Amino acid sequence: MKWTSRFVVAAIALTGLLAPSATTPAVESGPSEVILGFALASPAVATNLAVDVTYRSPADPEAKPPAATLARLELPVGTRFNNDSVPVCTASDVQLRLLGRAACPAGSKVGGGQLVGMTGLPVPDDRLVADVVGYNTGDGVAMVAFVPNTSVVVAIDRASTQGNVFTARPPLIPGGPPDLYTAIRTINLVFPAGTGFVTTPDRCSADRRWDYSATLGFADGTTQTATGVIPCTR
Repeated sequence: MKWTSRFVVAAIALTGLLAPSATTPAVESGPSEVILGFALASPAVATNLAVDVTYRSPADPEAKPPAATLARLELPVGTRFNNDSVPVCTASDVQLRLLGRAACPAGSKVGGGQLVGMTGLPVPDDRLVADVVGYNTGDGVAMVAFVPNTSVVVAIDRASTQGNVFTARPPLIPGGPPDLYTAIRTINLVFPAGTGFVTTPDRCSADRRWDYSATLGFADGTTQTATGVIPCTR
């Protein structure tokens, strides 16, 4: 979709969540897919975390899904989000909107990627694409969506990190038929190892696997779940 002024205004509430090394997950309910991966398979090391989420409708996996309202990622038990080892961005939502990418210290950036949404509008306005940047907030990650290659903030979602669980709650944004919302189709994120933000579990099981699960929520009140495996070494 082209970022004309009318769509920047319409999408001002947008936010994201949010190249994996994991095996393809076994989808437990619904056609949506969540793939999580660590770049390193060794226990107790700082690693890249890759997150690939695809939202799909059970009625028609190729059609626009209901708008996303939840992405709860339960990483392998023992995974750590090291919020206390990375500089913190203390900017308020107002400051983020006013200052854009300059609102947070450079060292507080812990990840980023891209979000693609389905608006339900006719071509060429059927797709919404946004850059997503994650900033450490001390107890979570401020996922900030920007108009691509600009410092214009589209929206902010303050995701939480607790133990090995990452929870994002994307807000509803205006869109087209059938529900008049824009639906997230895909979100692809990488949290680089160089920040030290993510550490792998302390141990690798005897069967050399780390298990993860995910719950995705939708505006129509439905949820879909998925599970997957990340290989590890002993």
